[in-house]
Amino acid sequence: MAMLGNKKLVLSFVFLVLLTSWSYEALIIFNGGIPEYYAYALLVPLALALITGLLCVILDVRQFALIGVDALRAMGPITLSVLAFGLLGAFGEELGWRGFLLPKMIAADIPHPYLASGIVWAIWHLPLIAFGSFYQTTNALMVSAYAMSIIAMTFVISELRLRSGSVWVATLLHASHNFFSQLAVPAFILARPGSRSKLWDVLGGDSGMIVAMLYAMTFLFFLRKIKPAKKH
Repeated sequence: MAMLGNKKLVLSFVFLVLLTSWSYEALIIFNGGIPEYYAYALLVPLALALITGLLCVILDVRQFALIGVDALRAMGPITLSVLAFGLLGAFGEELGWRGFLLPKMIAADIPHPYLASGIVWAIWHLPLIAFGSFYQTTNALMVSAYAMSIIAMTFVISELRLRSGSVWVATLLHASHNFFSQLAVPAFILARPGSRSKLWDVLGGDSGMIVAMLYAMTFLFFLRKIKPAKKH
């Protein structure tokens, strides 16, 4: 009984330490941040999804074909569900990755915190990619493409998260990326597969090599061309 009591005491202490250490980051959810960055969080994923789609059309991975009106109506409930659950899921992830992990890494002076947190994020997803059925291609090439895209995306989300001072901006970017790249562009605009459609997941989709390249270029563009916005 004494041992059981000691275990409960230790667990209570650990919980209290974790709760206290997370208190500051948890308050971020009430901080709206700098408004300008919400536009970036919405428009950057949209632009990159459209550019990815265009390049895949050129490579005949997908073909330009707008979804029919009847099909669009039929997909209405699915689209709303994807939006709702996408926002909820993105918020849960971002609260952990950019709300807790990234600030802790920066505070601990861990070298290259964007890269380090991106690697952790990629590793966390890899079992789903390697053994799940979400992607048509589950070979080493897909795993590598996914890891590269996750890490490249981490740099952009982390930069906007720190510049805006809000996890909500990171959440919107994350959810927008998933919505535009997983559903809106491939299902509504590029509704017809091309002759090389098997390459969609590896090259395009939401985590292909083209996506990784575009997010890496976006991060460099932010660093060199866009100055941090001032708080109002």
